[in-house]
Amino acid sequence: AESASAYGLAIPSNNVKAAVEHILNQNVPSYGYLGVYLKEVYPHDAIALGLQSTEGCLINGTLAGSPAYLAGLRKDDVIMRFHGQSFSGIQELVQLIQSTAIGSSVDLAIVREGKEMSVTAVIRDNGSVEIPEPTEALVSESWERTGLKVGYVAASERRRKGYDPSHPMVEIAEIRAGSIAKQMGLFPGLLIHRVDQVPTQTPREFYEMIHGRSRFEVTQERQEQPSVMLEISVPGRRTSVRLQMPLS
Repeated sequence: AESASAYGLAIPSNNVKAAVEHILNQNVPSYGYLGVYLKEVYPHDAIALGLQSTEGCLINGTLAGSPAYLAGLRKDDVIMRFHGQSFSGIQELVQLIQSTAIGSSVDLAIVREGKEMSVTAVIRDNGSVEIPEPTEALVSESWERTGLKVGYVAASERRRKGYDPSHPMVEIAEIRAGSIAKQMGLFPGLLIHRVDQVPTQTPREFYEMIHGRSRFEVTQERQEQPSVMLEISVPGRRTSVRLQMPLS
């Protein structure tokens, strides 16, 4: 499992006072939330990512369903400015995020693969997630062609399984009797981390990958049977299996 860096962050006295007042009023303290795991940009990171300096904060992962995830932010993006404001490090960026009004749209200036770009995210309440649901058609297609239905793995469950919450995974929920997945020995509870090397965080991402691979293979002028490579966790180890799919 990948490990996100942890940081002890000092909390400004005004934030502590506001939190205490919320508690005394029998309210749960509420902070702006983006859903990213951050680390400082070290010289070796700058070299590996083609950056001109060690400024900004490096995203070490995003929590599935978080505002960052929904905005399209991803691992190895570097946040340079938060809604036009520069910051000196992780602590200051976290304070900017937490002090932003819930529901506000913010523009993030980032560097991705050496290119500067802007991403818009909507700040939500701390810890909130919104998992995009797959369509019934996508689920049915996967059920018929792979024999698999998968489910979302919540952050608390990922930790229990020994993974960081940002680590890609979906869990096999059901397997169709007689399917190739059943014949290959797959079973409910196994974790799927990647489909054809693409990190897979939600059921919809899994089903869309299956749909995309099916269309790609069927439209090729060749007789090769369509298939997908699944990177999965089995008890005690990780492995990859190639899952053949019948033509639709």
